[in-house]
Amino acid sequence: MFYLQGKADESAQGFSLEADDYEYNDKNQTITATNDATLKGNGIFLNANRILWDKKSNLVRAYGKIILSSAGYRLLADNLIFDLETGVFTADNVKTGLYPWTVSADQIMASDSNYTLRNATVSNEQQEKFSPSVAMQTAVYDLNSSQLTARDLGLLINGKLVGRIPKLSHNLGRFDSSYELIGGEQNSLGWYGGARITHTSNPEYEIETKLVIYEKRGLFLRPSFTYTKDWDSEFRLLRFKGSFGGIKDRGDRGTDFRNKIIKQDRGYAHVGFLYNEGKNWRFNINLEPQSDADFIRDFERDKFANSQWVENFAEIVYNGKWLSSSISTDWQINNFAGQIEKKPKISLLLGPNSWFNKHFQETVQFDYSQRNARDEFGEAIEKLSSRDFSAISQAKFHLGNGIKYSPAFTFKRIDYSLKNKKNASKSFGEIINDLSLSVKGLSRMKAPLSDNLLSHFSTFRFKHIYNKKLGSKNLTQIPILDENLVHPSFGNSDLFDFSDYDDLGSYHRVKFVWENQLVGISRAGMIKDFITLDLEQDIWVDQKSDFWGEPYFYGFLSINLLDSIVFSLKEKIDTSNGQLAGESVSLSLRDGAVNKYSVSRISDLRVGESVLLSGVNEISENIICDLIVRYDPKLKNWEYWYAGVSLKKPSGWEWSVFLSEYSGTKKEDDISVGLSVNLFSF
Repeated sequence: MFYLQGKADESAQGFSLEADDYEYNDKNQTITATNDATLKGNGIFLNANRILWDKKSNLVRAYGKIILSSAGYRLLADNLIFDLETGVFTADNVKTGLYPWTVSADQIMASDSNYTLRNATVSNEQQEKFSPSVAMQTAVYDLNSSQLTARDLGLLINGKLVGRIPKLSHNLGRFDSSYELIGGEQNSLGWYGGARITHTSNPEYEIETKLVIYEKRGLFLRPSFTYTKDWDSEFRLLRFKGSFGGIKDRGDRGTDFRNKIIKQDRGYAHVGFLYNEGKNWRFNINLEPQSDADFIRDFERDKFANSQWVENFAEIVYNGKWLSSSISTDWQINNFAGQIEKKPKISLLLGPNSWFNKHFQETVQFDYSQRNARDEFGEAIEKLSSRDFSAISQAKFHLGNGIKYSPAFTFKRIDYSLKNKKNASKSFGEIINDLSLSVKGLSRMKAPLSDNLLSHFSTFRFKHIYNKKLGSKNLTQIPILDENLVHPSFGNSDLFDFSDYDDLGSYHRVKFVWENQLVGISRAGMIKDFITLDLEQDIWVDQKSDFWGEPYFYGFLSINLLDSIVFSLKEKIDTSNGQLAGESVSLSLRDGAVNKYSVSRISDLRVGESVLLSGVNEISENIICDLIVRYDPKLKNWEYWYAGVSLKKPSGWEWSVFLSEYSGTKKEDDISVGLSVNLFSF
């Protein structure tokens, strides 16, 4: 027994005991340390008012204001017995947890990586009045397998029991789970209530189950599953997503937009699969069979904004150095959404490669497409199959001082096989002369948030395009399934790029192009286009052309000086009459990790005009608001709007209230009110 600067110090088997006061019993070989007693060693830290260390049995007893840290956990207790050899311990009146959850228990026993809690309560660290908590009679946690098994669970609100679960078994290491109560009222469905349970195993698995009971309609069930596997270094990616929903609709279902009675037993499925094998192979499939057009709109209304188009397709793609091929099919399996089917479309591209002259590179492409036009009842309107052969030879000659001359020669032949009609064909030849001047200059302006200077690249180009029809047969027999998308789409394409254009004809034009880029190194050390400006004007066109007979101006501007602010503008104008053929303008702002706002306007001669405004704003730590508005300026019609507020009060609760409305189509001119309640995960 000895003293060191007023403190007692004993060490044995890698442990040390320190305190302000101590007592040593030689007969019993025990040490009693009091007043800020601390035992340390072998990854264990124990602090208490009083510690009794039995040297013979290596048992430690601690009393009063106990703090124990061991094996990555920390707990507070009133009394504790600890076996220093085996690590087994028992503690009374315990408090522990993992942020943001706290655990209180009458007793905890640790043995062989198993932890048993008796009369335990799990609650939020910032517990408030009416905050939820879970009481468990017994809970066993296996540290090795991360498996938690609890019995006789009770859900408590403000300390009062509101529900009970006999048993719960959960793997805390593999899944991060959320349990969400949902409810609300919708005009066509009435009052409803249910639950959504989500299990996530980062970063690969996510399983979600949604179960909702509708007062007027019945029981809706939707299970879904997502699996993602990414091998970054091998350019491999696997993604699978499956979602299925069904209801036995016992209520007043009414009719769909075709005035057909909606069936009682209905459902939908959405299955997507994507696989990339290295840099060369890709396989993709998407299936969306549905039993009626109104299913998503009614029972999955929160998904309707992004699920109005039904797509069913599959493709296999190979991309090699000189050879690329793809086999795809796009088909209709719903009797309420007309579309153009392609069953199948086969593309084979060979090149580019120099086969005849070292200055020229040739590319050959063959497309085969069997296309059907179906109406909303699934009936075939027109059918055809087409074979498209295209070949292009192009070169690039550097004349010095940034001047380049790029000639190109293209041949295209399209053959049609038409049902109950004579076969048809047409062929074209195209000559392109492209003369450009590129200059580069160093700007004195620095890149935002960086000391690197910006570089300005500018290109002036004169481009002459002459496309002539070389021959044709039975042109009047060809049904126009896929129309000319050059007008009013942005940008212009060349003959080689046109595929499945049934109204393709001759054209002759000369245009001037000015391209600008302001390039620099971003704060993240990456090459970035801070400003892009492209201007393109047809300075002469042959107005007798049957495919592309009007002069157009095309402009594109992108400003991305800061990652938090991005502006984009596209314009296409028919300069023969000054009419706007197409426009797209968007502005997006991001403030921090949550707040983001965007406004965009799209104008198209064929589909009309639409303005979209969206935003998410964090008013405070506990209140988040989001808004989506889609407006048609010409019709002065609010096509869709959504407003929602999320409130995280009291701790452990998340309340979401929203209003939404669709308009302009049958059965959608109503306001939907929704309320969802999300309880903490456990």
